[in-house]
Amino acid sequence: MRLILLLTLIVVFSFSCKKKKDPLLIFLSPSQISYTLRPEDVLRVEITGSSGNELKRLTINHRKVNSVSINILDSVIAGNKLSYSFEYNVPSGNDTTQYTIEISIYDDSGEKISAGISVYVFPEDLLLVETAGHEMFSHASTSYDAYNLTTGHPLHSESADSSEMNILDMTNDTINPNTLIRKWSSPAGNKFVRFNDFDYANTTFNMLRNSYNAGNKNTFIENITNGDIILSKIGNPVIDTGFVAIKVVQVIDDDSTQFDRYIFNIKK
Repeated sequence: MRLILLLTLIVVFSFSCKKKKDPLLIFLSPSQISYTLRPEDVLRVEITGSSGNELKRLTINHRKVNSVSINILDSVIAGNKLSYSFEYNVPSGNDTTQYTIEISIYDDSGEKISAGISVYVFPEDLLLVETAGHEMFSHASTSYDAYNLTTGHPLHSESADSSEMNILDMTNDTINPNTLIRKWSSPAGNKFVRFNDFDYANTTFNMLRNSYNAGNKNTFIENITNGDIILSKIGNPVIDTGFVAIKVVQVIDDDSTQFDRYIFNIKK
């Protein structure tokens, strides 16, 4: 009995000392998960993968929004490492739409790992829609001192969730409340680009996106004055949508703290 117990312990110990196999992994380069493209553009992606087991299969599917998934690649692979160059030809068409691409790797243990890419397709450069007369008050006032650029609604910073406040006035309500500090921050994580030479009147989606991406992005925007044009981006920084242009129409700094405010227009 002692011998059986000893042999059992040896077997258990030997199994516990075996090196654990590496997990199934997948990487895409570029690592960007969303793209804005035109019909018949070509998106090039490098796919790499690895596993402690033998790799068996690579599949790539795409799906147009509200449609069924279509397989565009189903390939047998071998070894425990993968390197594959993939070119996605954006389908032709005249509609603004979205495609989701799913890239999957399978190994011989039955495991599967996937990575997804979203492709927003614009057949032509789009003119943006402007809304006017937005107001945001001083933080030292009792009125709305923050703004949600997604909904186009002002907010009270004391009660709003930080993720909703794309803009917040930075006036100190105890040190010098009677002076509008003319500085914005973004609890939601927006970055700001001041671009007063930007062609706000004729801006298109591509113009706005390219100008924001090329601009010097700041966590704060200071010394805000009449006529300033401020570019920003709402939401996840790797998603290629959500760009917004803000035109400051008037900065009002009256003697009364309650009426200190910014009036601005928005294009998005």
